[in-house]
Amino acid sequence: MAKKTWSQLRDIIEQILEDETNATFDTTALDIFMRRGLEEISQYVPYIEKETATTTADSRVLDISSITDLIFIDRLEYPVDEDPREFHNWDEREEGSIEIDTCRTPDADESVYLFCAKLQRLTETDDLVGAIDNAPSGYAAGVATIHVDTLGTGIIYKNTKFTITGDTTTYRVTSDVTLATNECDLAISPVLAAAVADNVVVTLETSTLNPTLERIFCDLVAGRAAINYPRAQFNATNVGGVNAPDRLKAWGREKVSEALFQLQPLTFVRDNKSYPQ
Repeated sequence: MAKKTWSQLRDIIEQILEDETNATFDTTALDIFMRRGLEEISQYVPYIEKETATTTADSRVLDISSITDLIFIDRLEYPVDEDPREFHNWDEREEGSIEIDTCRTPDADESVYLFCAKLQRLTETDDLVGAIDNAPSGYAAGVATIHVDTLGTGIIYKNTKFTITGDTTTYRVTSDVTLATNECDLAISPVLAAAVADNVVVTLETSTLNPTLERIFCDLVAGRAAINYPRAQFNATNVGGVNAPDRLKAWGREKVSEALFQLQPLTFVRDNKSYPQ
């Protein structure tokens, strides 16, 4: 089943609110609630992603400051790819660093796998297929910023992932960018693994939400929007009577409660196991 785009999910939210013409809830307001909804749903069901950190010689401290959208680290594997696999606990240090709880003394440039709970992602544009735009030669390997066109309108947020046809690497966008005239510059990480020709296809990630989370997300956002709506109606004429805002708020609370109830059995359980050093 294909994942739904930003506007497809917003359309569903408008249908739930019975406001498909945006007479009450404009798209700008709904977009704000959608961004907040992603953050809220991530506290229950984060997106789990493996990151690779690198050791420095004779130090158990790891720099994790470059890991974005991090909620918490669930597991730490070191050394990596062993059979059986070796997991360790860790201690929080100053912001942006942790220390592996191990008796082993690391060498320089050893890999450490961090299984990270992150914010769920939803790309805020419906045009997910673009093309490299740098005629005539494209880009050489090692480039950290690429220009992409034929994308449409919207915002591509930091950490959006994408692939390039012919390249097996998965890249991510390192800063927010607003599309202008269907194109933009993308600052990327890692740098290009190989040279890429002009007009090669670039495909953006749709979202990290699965179909169940998409449904709960829409109910949650609709409920939050409904709860907030009466604040805008102070001193306004009530088409549905003086109690209409309160009834909408009550409906919103019920919708939010229902969505959070559905999230409970899906809630991610952290790995609190104590591993040997």
